[in-house]
Amino acid sequence: MIGKVTLLTLLLVVVAVCGYGNKGRIRLCGQYCGTRPGSRVCGSDGKTYESLCHLENARCGDQSIAFRHHGSCRPPVICPGICPAIYAPVCGTNGKTYASECQLNNEAKCNGLHVSKKHDGPCSESLFNCAT
Repeated sequence: MIGKVTLLTLLLVVVAVCGYGNKGRIRLCGQYCGTRPGSRVCGSDGKTYESLCHLENARCGDQSIAFRHHGSCRPPVICPGICPAIYAPVCGTNGKTYASECQLNNEAKCNGLHVSKKHDGPCSESLFNCAT
């Protein structure tokens, strides 16, 4: 009788760990996670978790969550940002004239360009202006 109870208990544990009727997606989750300063991690879902352990607990409910990097997640970049409708041209270090410094910053932030303001006002039409 004790052998049957032990076998039945073992079977229940295997089913709970491996899953049953859901292609093995059900598993035991929710381990205890302590917290330590500086142990935060960023998940692929954009959420900051107190530790890798906390991220793994969240991953139990959503297998698509993965570790992205150590430290807090950065706020999402909103592109393009809203710029005031004021024409105050600036010249970028890429030789392009932007309607405003805000437009230049949007271009850099949203398109990943390494451009900054060279000077106020439009860029010259040509690098070699021979019509003088």
